[in-house]
Amino acid sequence: MQMDAMPLQQDTPAGLPPDVSALIEEFPGLAPVARMLLESRNGEHTRSLQMLGRLRRLRPDRNARPANPHRVVAFFDLDGTLLSGSIIQHLTQQAFDDGQGQLSHVLQFVSCYVLYKLNLIPRVTMYRWGYAPCVGQDMRTVQDFVDRCLEERIIPRVFKEGRAAAAARRAAGHTCVAITGAPDYAAAELCAALGLDDLLATRTPLTQDGRITDEIEEPVCYSDGKLDYLMA
Repeated sequence: MQMDAMPLQQDTPAGLPPDVSALIEEFPGLAPVARMLLESRNGEHTRSLQMLGRLRRLRPDRNARPANPHRVVAFFDLDGTLLSGSIIQHLTQQAFDDGQGQLSHVLQFVSCYVLYKLNLIPRVTMYRWGYAPCVGQDMRTVQDFVDRCLEERIIPRVFKEGRAAAAARRAAGHTCVAITGAPDYAAAELCAALGLDDLLATRTPLTQDGRITDEIEEPVCYSDGKLDYLMA
């Protein structure tokens, strides 16, 4: 997707790639996160922001067709495929280790997941309930938490076979894209660390001042909902 630079707001950090600048113009709530990541001078952080920039400008459409049908793209699931366990599982365990986890939140999400599997609630409702414990939290604080969890829990649990498979695809000149039901901001960091090229995931909803809400937009990138993202 081609992303052109757009006029920046006054609080937009300087020195960002054009697609990241465009992202912040459209989603000002990510500006504090972008500023924090830019200050770290970490190449992986910049790449994860670029992935989020492309992702948040994507409008999933099941009827879409690729502009170049001959381009080879290798799509990778993350949870339980490249990674042992799931991103949300490791984030939850990190929260309990930090003394921030609450059993009631876990029970609520499990109950919601069971109701979804029984076709009693729609998929988007499950996602909204899953975000409930994070509603109101500042994205900059969340990103710091995610970075620690990635370093301590998630990246060490990436399967070596998964790394090898992605490396083989890159060596063949293929574009490597992750498609996942995990939170986009955490998945983007993992993708950058693994050297993947891009990411498809459900957008984390943010307010103008960078706080998480539960206003999830459909379709969500989960189960057969991933097809909408793949086709787009």
